[in-house]
Amino acid sequence: MKPTALLACLLVLALGVLALRGLAGAEPEPAADPVQSAQAAFDAWRAGDYEKFHGMLASDVKGEIGLLNLEMRKELGRMDLSDREVANPLMERLALMDPEGVLRLTAPERLKMLSDAEFFGLASGLLAVSKQLRLHPEDRWAMVEFLRGLRPPVHGLHRDSMVEGSFARFESVALGKLEMWFVRDGGHWRVDLFELSRPGNKVSLTDFLKDGASYDVRWPGVSPQEDRLQEGETLLMDVYRKCRASYLGRRSEGDAVERFESLKKEGKLDGGSYTVTDIHTGLARNAARGALVAKPKTDGDAWLMLLIEWDSGQVKFLDQETEDSIKERLDKMN
Repeated sequence: MKPTALLACLLVLALGVLALRGLAGAEPEPAADPVQSAQAAFDAWRAGDYEKFHGMLASDVKGEIGLLNLEMRKELGRMDLSDREVANPLMERLALMDPEGVLRLTAPERLKMLSDAEFFGLASGLLAVSKQLRLHPEDRWAMVEFLRGLRPPVHGLHRDSMVEGSFARFESVALGKLEMWFVRDGGHWRVDLFELSRPGNKVSLTDFLKDGASYDVRWPGVSPQEDRLQEGETLLMDVYRKCRASYLGRRSEGDAVERFESLKKEGKLDGGSYTVTDIHTGLARNAARGALVAKPKTDGDAWLMLLIEWDSGQVKFLDQETEDSIKERLDKMN
């Protein structure tokens, strides 16, 4: 059973138990309202306020993050940060993970001085992904579900008993989803788990706690350039196969174009890092040749073009292109 479904069942079953406890007056309410705490945690995440969000984490989660920060410092101590082959890729990755320069990561040695909250904001993906969310203010978010009850412990806190917990799910009009699980800890509702997702992408506290500083954030605009390039090529090949299947029916490039337009209407040309923008046919007089073009979503990434021989199925990627260079190539082929 999925964590959300399991938690929902446990919460529903526990509501009666909590009601009886409330009648008996056994325990006072926590200092913070659980719904308000959930909304505040969401607002801090989206704003990129890593210090505030770190302060909302459960005590044992903060402890695990502190240990991961120490492990990163030990690993850095074993690396030769003066070696450009080591430092340059690291700095490129840091630029992706802290795109607004909040932590002032001007040199790899700065990583050894990060506080636990700074380490969390950087390595978990919060700083990078929150910026991506804020780039789309029109993508409205709202809390669509809230549950409260008892749940089994996930981390080290309260190992021997069920804990009072709550769950909140936020969704956006662009199919984004942020799920957060809370526990009552020190008189407040604190974040025990979270998972931010959209089709094909995810940022997870569980995965971060498992992988530490090596956690690989997969989110458009955040993944390393080579990952984005591979994703774009995969998208182009998927579109090509579907268009060629239509072409082979009657050996008609017009049928391939018709299939392309159909995929466009279905929203099947848009990926996380690239969008397939155009199909070109009739690029050779004596053979059926064409091309597909993909535009990057991240500034500085290469445009992609897939050259196609419709009959033989042979293809060739051109992946170090600009929009102008692709136009020049197409003009020469026509």
